[in-house]
Amino acid sequence: MIGDLRAKTAIEDPPASSFVLPNPKAYNPNPVSRMAKEPVSTLFFPPRNRKNRQFSDSFHSDNSNAKSQHMISHSYPKRFIRFLGIQKNPASHGERFISGMEAFLSISAVVFITRYFLPPEGSVFMVASMGASSVLLFATPGGPFSQPWPLVGGHLISAAVGVTCATMIPDPLIASAVAASITILAMQYLRCIHPPGAATALTAVVGGSAVRELGYWFLLVPVAINVLVILCMAILVSYAFRHWFPARRYPAMPKK
Repeated sequence: MIGDLRAKTAIEDPPASSFVLPNPKAYNPNPVSRMAKEPVSTLFFPPRNRKNRQFSDSFHSDNSNAKSQHMISHSYPKRFIRFLGIQKNPASHGERFISGMEAFLSISAVVFITRYFLPPEGSVFMVASMGASSVLLFATPGGPFSQPWPLVGGHLISAAVGVTCATMIPDPLIASAVAASITILAMQYLRCIHPPGAATALTAVVGGSAVRELGYWFLLVPVAINVLVILCMAILVSYAFRHWFPARRYPAMPKK
């Protein structure tokens, strides 16, 4: 009986198949390969314990986060500039000078003509409308709103709508709102969208008694004459400098 107990409590030797050989890849005795896998900072300052290892990892992560934040901070101004719509101006210095010269000559003629036909209170609004048109024609001569038909049609249609609203609607506030809305609608259907034309319509409404007395003659003097002055100035200057600045061709021919 004692022998049976000893046999049960005896530790049996494990079979030979249960022995597991150590993995030779678990430890790499080659120091060169280990140095290639370690970061640069640990080659000169090797971490001696777990705390140093954690500090090294946090140091590298902080550097990467700082770089990413630096890149993001530099991208914010570019995004803000794109949000504002600021674009590069491809025009040369000569083209910019010509634009200013055209605006000076044309607006000088517009002021003289408008003051001859309208009193000061009405001429202020008319000159402001033509000034906006000069920006489109002389600064962006190739734009869709700067072409001859949008310029002429937009101003004349707007003037007709403004005179009609001023005649039929006694309240100037309501007449202004109706004139602006009908002007935009008419320019869209007639394919002559010209933003300064809305100012011409409002000039016919709030321009005072002198504009009302002109009635539909307001379309001819001073609107049509001023429009022709600006249009002729743009065409003549474009023709005169066609060899030096071919990109400023006016009117701009549509691409086929």
